[in-house]
Amino acid sequence: MLELKHINIAFGDHIVFDDAFFKASSGELTVLCGKSGTGKSTLIDALICKHPCEYHYNNNNMIDMQNSDDYIYQNVSIVYQQPCFFEELTIEEHIHFIMELYGIDDNQDSLLNILKIRDLLHKFPKQLSGGEQTRCSLFLAILKQPNILILDEPTAALDKDNKDSVIEFIKQYAHQGHIVIASSHDQYLIDQADILYTIENRKLIKDIKYENSITNNISSYHKNNRIFLKYISKSLIHQKLYKKFLYILLSFSIAFLMISFSFNNYLIAYTNSQLDNLSSKEIIVSKNPFIDNSYSYNGTEIPMTLEDYQTISNIENIKSIKINWRFDLTITKNFDVDDIGNENSIDESSILTGYVNDEMISSFDCEGYSMMFSTYLDDKDYSSYLLESFSNDSNGIYITEELYNNLFTDSDNTSKELEFMLPIPIYNTSGSVEVTIENDDGSTVISANEIKCHYVTVKLPINGVISGTSLGVENSYDGGIYVSQSLLLAYYNDIIDDYPDSRTLYWITSKPYVGSYIDEYPSDYTLTENDYVVEQSKWTTDSATALSVEVENHSQLEEVVSKLEELGYNIESEYLDTNAYLNIENNTQSTFTTVSLVMFVVVFALYLYIQYISYIEEKNTQAFLSSLGIDKSSKSMFFIKKYIINTIIVCLLALLFFFIVTYVLNILGISYIVITINVCIGIIGLSLLVELLIPIIMKKVIK
Repeated sequence: MLELKHINIAFGDHIVFDDAFFKASSGELTVLCGKSGTGKSTLIDALICKHPCEYHYNNNNMIDMQNSDDYIYQNVSIVYQQPCFFEELTIEEHIHFIMELYGIDDNQDSLLNILKIRDLLHKFPKQLSGGEQTRCSLFLAILKQPNILILDEPTAALDKDNKDSVIEFIKQYAHQGHIVIASSHDQYLIDQADILYTIENRKLIKDIKYENSITNNISSYHKNNRIFLKYISKSLIHQKLYKKFLYILLSFSIAFLMISFSFNNYLIAYTNSQLDNLSSKEIIVSKNPFIDNSYSYNGTEIPMTLEDYQTISNIENIKSIKINWRFDLTITKNFDVDDIGNENSIDESSILTGYVNDEMISSFDCEGYSMMFSTYLDDKDYSSYLLESFSNDSNGIYITEELYNNLFTDSDNTSKELEFMLPIPIYNTSGSVEVTIENDDGSTVISANEIKCHYVTVKLPINGVISGTSLGVENSYDGGIYVSQSLLLAYYNDIIDDYPDSRTLYWITSKPYVGSYIDEYPSDYTLTENDYVVEQSKWTTDSATALSVEVENHSQLEEVVSKLEELGYNIESEYLDTNAYLNIENNTQSTFTTVSLVMFVVVFALYLYIQYISYIEEKNTQAFLSSLGIDKSSKSMFFIKKYIINTIIVCLLALLFFFIVTYVLNILGISYIVITINVCIGIIGLSLLVELLIPIIMKKVIK
């Protein structure tokens, strides 16, 4: 037995229940009925302990409302009107989950046929209809054979056959000795109740013989609201000519406004595309120790710090800056692998080997040939930089045209690979390189940084051949190999832990101790001024010697360059004065947008006047419907359906005009505008605004 005493529930000043009482017993089907909004759902919530009251179950044991989870877990199953599921589990997986959770052995196989859900087991909840969801939810609720089964509108989404089987089942389940409570508007379910509760005057009225009183005393008429749609359509067909013309004009103005929007986007994309061919949006930022401020592409710049990253990121009035570390290294002497501080020396290190379809077809000795290694961004599209493209491998490389021509004789799209020694940065080194700079005051010796590397022999697919010498800011190195940042970091992470965070190198020039020493040198030797002492700190992406700053569009370039130079950074870029291009773009955009907006405003003003006239006509229609006894909600639905049909007509006409106008423009070669999701959203949104929202608002305002 289940009892709820002293049910007092209110929402603000609205009192739903005032000292109400509810009781349900085992073996009985208890049905709760009442008009919408009288508190059926609120009582359902109370039955699962969501509202405070005296809650008695099983020999009058009072349930602690603050700690009711275990009681619910052990005794209660509930089927909501809108069933709840794991959206990414099939129904069968739901069954297994509950069986395992509760340790249930009986899978209630026979019930699958009763509820007609056997064919639904492998489906996901979103693939089910409302009725199928209800039946599946009921099956899941029954799996643990709960003492109390609560159902909220269990037949609402069911057809007659399924309704009969569900009602028969829940009644049988109740008569087996369970408490079954159902809320419903369904007269057929109400007729099957053993105990019927009706909500009246904030109380729960219990009536065992309630079905007879409902059948004998209440009459009702079926309201066929489906005819509304039919006669709304007829009224639209018979509209006056000026209204039809207004629909066409309004639809065209919406289409033209969206064409303007699309044209502006096309113009921006086209202008930026043309500017991309003339100038890169990339800027190389470094702290250059040299007087000429040119970027060395050799790691001789002062290493960056986290403070530099933060300073650049905080540049005001600049949006969408993308900041990435760079690794650039030029090699001229047999790859420099035998130079002081490099980690390994490999024979024939200057040999590059080309492969086609995994077969070696050529080699190129680049000793004495200026080679540059650099990295490219994994998430950037470099197609505009390429002369030829072979693949799109995430570990692929890009090489310059001259280097490609030294290795390969054909230009077909067969699979091509390059074997070479890849430098992996290990240390930033200070003191190993001194550069003499000539100026008006004589010569100046400057200590520069040098990146010391570990070299790894790799064979990587060639993604494409660069048209020119670089991916981004142009440089003068004809022999260039570009490796993805992620691949370089993968090799780096594999070996970097083998090296200390910092160390000191000694290069002794005096016999018999000639050679290099790490961290300590012979104790019986005294360093001289001819010896070199080199301090090395581990290279990281936060201490790269340069950063790539890429702006979203060319209009930001000038401001970014200016601010970076004010902060004392050295800039390498292909910046052009793009103001003339951008001014033409802005003027064209402004003209097109202004014409579109003026057209839309004029048409919209005419539209508002017509809507006011239509409102007068709608008052007559509303009075007619009232005279027929149509309730307020049905009348509102009548006009909303009318507005929705108008919205659909305007939307479809606007889409049609958009297609026609853009097709003509494309045929004439004026622009290449295509319909996009944003265009569709814009047309639908404007259609909803002018044909649904504004009429509703006007009715409320005028009223």
